[in-house]
Amino acid sequence: MARRNDSNLSLQLTWHESSLHLWAIDPNGQVAHMIDLMRVADRTLGQHVSASALAGRVPVPLPSPLGTTPTTSLRINVSHLDQARPAGRAIAGSASLRWFIALSDLAKATVIAGRVRPLLEIDGPVHVAHWVPITDQALETALVDLQRLMPPICAVTEISRLFEDLVDAMVRRTLWARAWRPPHPRHGRGTEYRAAQAAFRALASAGGNVLYRNDDRDALAELSRALAHEAERAAGLAVLSPQLRLHLPDELDDPWRLTLELVDIDQADHWCTAADVVDGTPLALDLARRADQLSRLRERVGDAGQLLGDHLGALLAPLKVFADDPTAIAELAIEEVETFLATAPALLESIDIRLLGPEQLIRAKTGVRAAATARPESATSGRFSAGALVQWNATVDDSPIDDAQLERAAAAGNSLIHVGGRWVRLDTQQVRNTLLRLQKNRVEHAEVDVAGLLKLAADAAAGDAGSPSVVALDGPGWIQEL
Repeated sequence: MARRNDSNLSLQLTWHESSLHLWAIDPNGQVAHMIDLMRVADRTLGQHVSASALAGRVPVPLPSPLGTTPTTSLRINVSHLDQARPAGRAIAGSASLRWFIALSDLAKATVIAGRVRPLLEIDGPVHVAHWVPITDQALETALVDLQRLMPPICAVTEISRLFEDLVDAMVRRTLWARAWRPPHPRHGRGTEYRAAQAAFRALASAGGNVLYRNDDRDALAELSRALAHEAERAAGLAVLSPQLRLHLPDELDDPWRLTLELVDIDQADHWCTAADVVDGTPLALDLARRADQLSRLRERVGDAGQLLGDHLGALLAPLKVFADDPTAIAELAIEEVETFLATAPALLESIDIRLLGPEQLIRAKTGVRAAATARPESATSGRFSAGALVQWNATVDDSPIDDAQLERAAAAGNSLIHVGGRWVRLDTQQVRNTLLRLQKNRVEHAEVDVAGLLKLAADAAAGDAGSPSVVALDGPGWIQEL
C-alpha cells in the first residue's frame, strides 16, 4: 500500500474525558492513521511528544456532512502541553493547537509570577493535595477572552478547571525537576508535623495522594482549613467561617434560639446572618467585599446548614431545620440546651462551625459564704475569748443564691441556672459538693470562737476560688480585721 502524503495533514488538539488528544486531518476531511499521525507529530513538535503519549481513539465532532468521527489519537499528559508547540513555523490550520498553547503560556506565566497556593481536599478517607492559581481581575479577563476565542474543535466546557489542572501539573513538574522536598523543622514531632510533611510530599508527587496515619486525620483536617484560608487571603477574599449563635430567652419560660451566621475570621466585627446572605442585604455585601462574591456566601451558608442538619440533627431534632432552610431559627427547650452545650461543641468543631454563646452565658462557680456577727457580750467577754454567730449561704460567683434553686438544679442534673438577672452554666458535681458543704457548716459551725474565725479567714485568703470547699468570710468590726 502506498504511503500517504502527510505534508497536508493538520495537527489538532481536542479535550475529551479529562485528557488531551492529539490527532490530524487532511483538507479532504480524512483523519490520519496512527503511523501518519506519529510521523507528522515527530516532525513538527518533536519526538518527545509522541514518546510520552499513549495511543487512543477519540470521537471528533467534525463539520457537516462528516459529523462525529472516531479518530486515532495520541493522548498526552496535561503537564506536557507546554512542550507541544511547533519547532519552527506555525502549522497551517492548527487553530486548536495554537489555542491550547496560548492557555498553557498563561498557566506558565501564573506559575512564574508565584500566583499559586496549595490546597488539601478531603473526601472521606481520600486526601489529595494540589496547587491552585490565585485569580485576579486580569487573569479572569484573560480566561474569558480565551473562552470566547476557543475553536469549537477544542471541546473545552470548563476552561477554569482545565487551567487549574495545567497550573497544578506545571508546579508539580517544576518541583520534581528540582528534586524539592519539604524542609524538616528542628523540633518536628507529633501529628501536626507528620500531617504537614505528608501533605507537602504529596504536593511534589505526580498524583497528589496523601499517605497518612489514622492518628493524623484531625491534624490534616486542620491543615486543610489553614491552606484554604491562606488561598482566600491571597485572592483578596474574606476568610469566611459559619457560626451558630445561641440566643438567650426573653423570659424564663421562653425557648432558646439558634441562628446561623457567617463571619470574617480576620475581622470578627464583620458578620451577617444567613437571612442577610440569602436576601443580599448591605451587611452581606459588606462581608462579601464584592457583589460577585455574594454567590460564594450563599454557597457557604447552604453547605453549613446541610452539615448542621446531617451531624447535629440526629442529636437534636430542632436543628434539622437548617438543612432545608439555613435562615431558619431552631428553638430549644431548657433540657435540649443542656444536651446541646454538653455535646455540640465537639461536633461543631469537627465540621468547622463556630459556636457563639451570649456573653452572659458563662461558666460560673459555686461556693459558700460565712457572714459572722459578734456574739452578744457577757460579763466575762474579752476580745480573745469572744465568739461569733455565723450565717452560711450559698453563692454563685460570690453572688448569694437561694439554696432551693441550687437543690432543684442538682436534683434535675441541670447545668443552666438563672441567677442575678443572667443565665450561667454550673458544674453539676460542684453544685452537689457545695450543698453538702453548706449543710455541714450550718450544723458544725453555726457558732465559732476566735480560733475558728481565724481558720475560716485563713481558708478564705489562701483557698482556690474554684474549689467548692472554700468559703468567703464577711463580718463587721474586729471580725473584719481578722
